Amino acid sequence: MTKAFVNVLPTTHHRYCIWHIVSKFSEKISALSYKDHYDEFKQCMLAHIRHNELDLDHKDLNEKPQLITSFPMESTMSELYTLAIFHKFQDELFQILGDMVKMTHEDEHYRFYTIERAKVSGARVRNLLVNKSSEHVSCSCKMFEFDGIPCRHLLAYFNRMQILDLPHELILARWTKSAKIKTVVNDVGGSVQQICDTSVFERRNKLFKLASSIIDDTVLTEDGSELLEEDVTMSDDEDDEEADDGDDVDNECKCLWYIYVYFFSCSCLFFLVLMLLHIRVAG
Repeated sequence: MTKAFVNVLPTTHHRYCIWHIVSKFSEKISALSYKDHYDEFKQCMLAHIRHNELDLDHKDLNEKPQLITSFPMESTMSELYTLAIFHKFQDELFQILGDMVKMTHEDEHYRFYTIERAKVSGARVRNLLVNKSSEHVSCSCKMFEFDGIPCRHLLAYFNRMQILDLPHELILARWTKSAKIKTVVNDVGGSVQQICDTSVFERRNKLFKLASSIIDDTVLTEDGSELLEEDVTMSDDEDDEEADDGDDVDNECKCLWYIYVYFFSCSCLFFLVLMLLHIRVAG
C-alpha cells in the first residue's frame, strides 16, 4: 500500500492513524504484553497528541502570521483562522492575482461565471454558480466542500465584486481559533455543554509567558538549569503516582491543574535560584 501511494500520489505524504499504529502492536509483541501494556501505549499516544495540540494552541494565541497581500480579507481571516488553516487560505488568496473572472450568462435565478488563469495555455477552466436571491456562490472545483477552505476561484469572484469580508457560510467554526470556546450537543441533540471558555486560553497564555521567562533566566547558570530539571522531574513523578491511583477527575481540569502546579513550582524555584546566586556573590 505504501508503494502504491508513492506511485499514484507522488506529492502526498502517507501517515498512519492511531488505529493502524495500535493494530501493529499485537504483531510486534506477545499477546500477554500487548494486553498488559495496551492502556499505557494508548495513553502515551494521546499524551503526545495532546502536547502537540497545546503547542498549536499556544502558537495560535501568540504568533501573528505575516501578511503577503493588501486585501482586507487576508487581515481579517488572520485573526479568525488558526495558523495552519490561515496559511492554506493565504495560499489560495495569493493565487487570485493570476485569475480572470468572466460572466458567461444568467437566467431568472442564477448568474454563471468562468474562472481561468491569465495567459496560461491549457489551463483548466472552473465554473462558478451564483444564486441571485441568496448570493450563495459555489465552484465546480468543490474545494470548499472537500477541505472546508474557500478556493481561489471563489476568492477571485469576491475580489472582482469588491466583497471585502468572507461570507459567514464559508467560515467553518472548526477552523477558527475560537472553536474550543463553542458549545457541543450530545448525539441525541439533548443537553448542550460548554466545552471551554476564554478564561482557559487567557490563563494558558499567561502561564506560557511565565514559563518562558523562568526558563530564560534559569538557563543562564548551570546550577539553575539543574535545579529546574530536578523540580520538573519530581513533578512528573508525582503526577504518575496520582495517575496510578485511578482518580476519575476530568482530564481537562486535571491537565490545567498540573500546568498550574508545575509553573507555580517553577516560579518558586526561580526565586530560590536568585537567592542562591545572591548568597554566592555576597560570599
